[in-house]
Amino acid sequence: ELSISAANALLKTLEEPLSRTHFVLMTARKAALLSTIRSRTLSLRFGLLPTADVEAVLGRRGVDVATAKRVALVAGGSIATALELTDAEAHTEIEAFVSRMREARDAKAAGLGYALAEEGKKGKSELPALLAGLSRSFAESARDLALRGELAEAERDARSFSLVEAAIRKLAANGSPQLVVEGLVLGLRATSV
Repeated sequence: ELSISAANALLKTLEEPLSRTHFVLMTARKAALLSTIRSRTLSLRFGLLPTADVEAVLGRRGVDVATAKRVALVAGGSIATALELTDAEAHTEIEAFVSRMREARDAKAAGLGYALAEEGKKGKSELPALLAGLSRSFAESARDLALRGELAEAERDARSFSLVEAAIRKLAANGSPQLVVEGLVLGLRATSV
């Protein structure tokens, strides 16, 4: 997002840093940076954390082992999402979102689904935790239904889980939060047919 003049000003700073000064430049489009900036930097890819690392961080923060294991599985490698999933107030909001999404999926009329699409306007900061909670809900219910032998319902929840996971990936790839939720609601409603 830097203009050429701003990039050149940044270049001056990169060329003459103070001792013990480190800069972290983040971009999703490395090729858009000036070649002179790229030549003076070291590329590092910050990927998602392994589930075991997320679980360990939660454990160090006092989260019980069972909860840490369950949350780490659906946090998508994000400590921030994992912490939101363990926060009591956020947990209440997540459970309400999960309940409304399940209602929208099963409702005969699409009205609730359209109203839920407005959840996307909350933006990227809250949506990952909401979607992670929804993902966890579908994964757990699919497992429980399969164990009880209710295979058609288990398959439906497994398909719903896949749709939520795809929505999480789209959001992480800078998808429009509202469009991601709208697409998810439409996909979920299609699984109830």
